[in-house]
Amino acid sequence: MTALVEHIGKYLLAGEIGAGAHGKVVKARDTVLDRIVALKSLKSSDTPEADRKVILREAKTLAQLRHPNIVTLYELVEQNDETYLVMEYVDGAPLSERLKDGALPLNDALAIAGALMDGLSLVHGHDITHGDIKPGNIVLDKTDVPRLIDFGLATMSGRDDVLATVSAGGATVTSLAGTLPYLAPEVIMGQPADARADIFSLGAVLYEMLAGRRAFSADSQGATLQRVLNDEPPPLRDIRPEIPVVVEALVVRMLEKDVGQRFQTMARASAALAAARGDSSWAAGLKLRLRQVQRLLQRRRAAPQWAKIVVAAAAFGVIAWAGMVVTNDVAPPISVRMEQGIDLVRHFEKKDAVKDAQDLFGRILSDDPDHAAASAGLSLALIREYTSMETDPATLRRATAYAEASLKADPHLALANIAAAWAAEFNSDFVRAHELYDAAEVLDTGNPLTLEGRARALKKQGDYDGAMAVLEKAIEMHPDEAIFYGGLGEVCSRKGEYEKAEQAFRKSIALVPDNPIAYASLSHELHMQGKTAEAISVVQDGLKIERNAKLYNNLGAYLFFQGRYGQAAQAFERTLELEGNTHYYFYWANLADAYRWTPGKESDAALAYRRAIQLLQSDLSRRPNHPALNSRNALYHAKLGDKETARRSLDVVLARAELPPIQLYRATVTLEILNDRTAALDMLERTIDAGYAFNEIANDPELSVLRQDPAWQQLLARKEIIHG
Repeated sequence: MTALVEHIGKYLLAGEIGAGAHGKVVKARDTVLDRIVALKSLKSSDTPEADRKVILREAKTLAQLRHPNIVTLYELVEQNDETYLVMEYVDGAPLSERLKDGALPLNDALAIAGALMDGLSLVHGHDITHGDIKPGNIVLDKTDVPRLIDFGLATMSGRDDVLATVSAGGATVTSLAGTLPYLAPEVIMGQPADARADIFSLGAVLYEMLAGRRAFSADSQGATLQRVLNDEPPPLRDIRPEIPVVVEALVVRMLEKDVGQRFQTMARASAALAAARGDSSWAAGLKLRLRQVQRLLQRRRAAPQWAKIVVAAAAFGVIAWAGMVVTNDVAPPISVRMEQGIDLVRHFEKKDAVKDAQDLFGRILSDDPDHAAASAGLSLALIREYTSMETDPATLRRATAYAEASLKADPHLALANIAAAWAAEFNSDFVRAHELYDAAEVLDTGNPLTLEGRARALKKQGDYDGAMAVLEKAIEMHPDEAIFYGGLGEVCSRKGEYEKAEQAFRKSIALVPDNPIAYASLSHELHMQGKTAEAISVVQDGLKIERNAKLYNNLGAYLFFQGRYGQAAQAFERTLELEGNTHYYFYWANLADAYRWTPGKESDAALAYRRAIQLLQSDLSRRPNHPALNSRNALYHAKLGDKETARRSLDVVLARAELPPIQLYRATVTLEILNDRTAALDMLERTIDAGYAFNEIANDPELSVLRQDPAWQQLLARKEIIHG
């Protein structure tokens, strides 16, 4: 990344943020979405392919993680044989800069540590070890919210990648400058790093925030290494007597040299920190064995403080007995928590329902990792996240893994079969999905999750009559379940039966008035009937409930067909700005359409189409002959001027004898762009006969020239369509 370069793809460079031994980070502006981002690349070396593998490894790691305390990866960009990470820009400074002024206030230090523990719990849940936690890799924004950055050493296996820090480029241990004081003893000794190594490193950071100096430091690398391996840091309460004894005990345990005596998971460390801060709802997670803490503090010459620990623990609702901690805050029975979690999965439209379900199932699994029902529940909750919040492929992979683990643990559990069926369905293995739905139906007849999944799978396969039959049965069995009316509306819409779809979505809203997705769906059916003004009003009603991507997307479409392309682009941009929506190819394509007809935005349109095609390929690679996917692929490539690819995909679509209205319409527009007017007019007649919304046909700018053709007027006459 040289100073002479002004653009990296759609990103306009705006100055260097920082540079290290291996790479450089610059500030840039996304000229499409008009937001500030950070671009990271490796410094060029004699082994560019190795550099690319390093940055790809970091990208693959970050792609799996979505958390407010972990820097967000937007995408990868390649230019001039160099690969760049495009990441969230954090307007702030590294914790290392803040620590130059000395120790932090107690509450600030604990809040920062707690946020990082929460983020690292997610990291470790993906079987990832960060491997390089230190103040320089923690950025505080203007409100002191921390972001963990630099996953360049993150690994799933641990040893080779962490030791690469010591031997990178043939360097000696001196290449660990600034990192060695935070490395766990077992890592220095060449053992594999795991979550417990990150716990040690974060303990060293927390010590430094509280003490205002490093836990382990000396004048040389060798002396520092000796202190990490053999010495204890000065007691925190000797430096700051006001630090509570339970906080000191927490840090001591995080810095245990014996990895077996450390907290074994970051979640347990987080629970202990929450209890130490006085959050009684987390007291049940405080697993500090009393005899262990007593031994630890004896090294601090602090026998009198032991009594204070017991008193403090009691104040948090913790009672010591037989060397273990028991709490008077008893969790509900597993059966109750499972029922609560499944209810949240079923009624996922409720605010925070998906995340609350994941939390419930995750807590059960933290106590019993082999709990088949909880694994199935977590899989279903993850798929809800994948379908309703963010289509991140990593989320689907996690859901699939939990589903398969559940089915392996108990193949006779209905919920395990349902979860595995959902996972198979979203991985496009419909044969296996239906086999598993059959098994689930035998084990638990009429389960609403089975009925929902079966209908959804049939709809995806284009079997609208089959999906309709399942949904009608589901409504008969569960007349108060809004999701089945929503599913019925979707199928009717696919068939071009917009009035029936409208009534189904109105029933869904009547049952669940605060579901913004239902408002988006209802508005679509109104628009398809030519009631666009009413559709926009319904969108506004939905936006009063929630700033929702689908509502903004629909609003953009309605503005587009009114010829208000600039305003449409703004609505589509808002869609992509909302968290979790940049993985949807049709959002990018809609933005591209608006840019295509906005003066001066032609190059932005091309970039957005390319991004839509990139995202579409993931689905298309799994279902290469899927007509809906190919109809989109043909249209996007045609708009980019790639006629050959457009024609190939269109041939796949037209090989089907029967097509739903939307696919006929896309084929019409594609043929018109390909200058095949005769075929376009024939396809347009089929589109009108299928019941596609005439207001879109009459207002699509792609068909403006076709509408000047006398054959258009003849078509209107044959169909007895009056259009001014």
